[in-house]
Amino acid sequence: MLTPITIVDSVEMIRDGGSLAVVFHGKDSCEYWLFLKILMRTLESGDVERLGYAAPTIVNRLTNLEEAITWEQALSMLGQAGQMIHQERDLKWHAIMRKVVISKGLLPDELDKVMHVVRN
Repeated sequence: MLTPITIVDSVEMIRDGGSLAVVFHGKDSCEYWLFLKILMRTLESGDVERLGYAAPTIVNRLTNLEEAITWEQALSMLGQAGQMIHQERDLKWHAIMRKVVISKGLLPDELDKVMHVVRN
């Protein structure tokens, strides 16, 4: 059963190279993430190519337990969250997450496909 969203803390890109998350609290006051994990591969050049996103999960941040959900459930949760978002930065990432979920994991145009690695 999906946890109803009561408060949205943020919507953001995670610093792992591009995973996306809605950080929220459920009815039980626990913190959760609606999480889209980035799929990547390292190129011969050492740069990293973003391939798209894995199926959505809900992560309980207290227990670190993950529950797989469908793309349709993720879209429904994004709809709930969207009604609670007011910060421009959060709205930007919310729109990008919606594109990813609607496309069932495709990399959106807003994100660079290749991340260039800085070498010393």
